[in-house]
Amino acid sequence: MLDVLRGWIPWRTRLEAPAATEDNYEVSCFIRGNIGGTTRRWRQGILPLGASPLHWHHWIKRSTVVEIPSGIRIIEVRAVTELYLFGPKRNLFQCLRCETKEGGWCDLAVPTRDVKLVRPAIDHLSHEP
Repeated sequence: MLDVLRGWIPWRTRLEAPAATEDNYEVSCFIRGNIGGTTRRWRQGILPLGASPLHWHHWIKRSTVVEIPSGIRIIEVRAVTELYLFGPKRNLFQCLRCETKEGGWCDLAVPTRDVKLVRPAIDHLSHEP
């Protein structure tokens, strides 16, 4: 059945090869941590890369917003190691461990193909005052 629909779904090609300079590109993103109202439990949402300031919002409740603070930096990029029923899948996501100057931290789990787009956006924040 899926082979019949392959090529018929128009969004498939845009997700396979996003433009690195596209300003309005949104990335599926799980978040957890202790910054801006996040918790230690993974929450699924969206990270719009062209937004200023950079923020994460819940995938259904768009009013639930976590602003990614300036001065945050990536300290580690690793595979998702834990097994979660409703969290990021180990074979599809990479975990970006970030920390702030004040000692706060957050984990951002993004699809492996989108790490190359998210890293520059967060690295840009680390150079802001």
